Amino acid sequence: MAGDTFSLRLSPELHRQCVDRQIRWEKPSLAALVREDLETFHAALRAELARIPMTVNTARTLAGIVPTRADQQVAGPLLIGLLVDERSAAARRGENWDSDHDIDGDQLVNTLAALGPTADLALRDAFLRWHQTEGASPTAESFTACGLRITNTDTPDQGGPPA
Repeated sequence: MAGDTFSLRLSPELHRQCVDRQIRWEKPSLAALVREDLETFHAALRAELARIPMTVNTARTLAGIVPTRADQQVAGPLLIGLLVDERSAAARRGENWDSDHDIDGDQLVNTLAALGPTADLALRDAFLRWHQTEGASPTAESFTACGLRITNTDTPDQGGPPA
């Protein structure tokens, strides 16, 4: 519900960092700073998603490797590890992952490797939202509804770099 109030306990280090930022940014309270930081963080996630064009095929492929639930939210390049693990597992089984997914896997690896931690988290969050949407199908509309920027929907994807 909008406007809900809650309290949270910060680690001593995070508390120190927030107090330092509160002073530096001249915020009237720690709560005001934390609220603005959270709003800024969510705006950054939306902005990163807007910067990453992908086809429906890429979205389907990534949706297949992103876990359907998240136990912990961490910053870092996790998508590339998931993709490399999937391709390696397929190779061990004698399968051609790239052909099976009709995608240039090397280019997709390069694209994911170029993502910063905020973009990586934004994509994981969007795919998690997609997985948790009841009745979601792997369509341009359903991926777009979860915040993904879907481009050319009718051609095989080459996993091109972010714009």
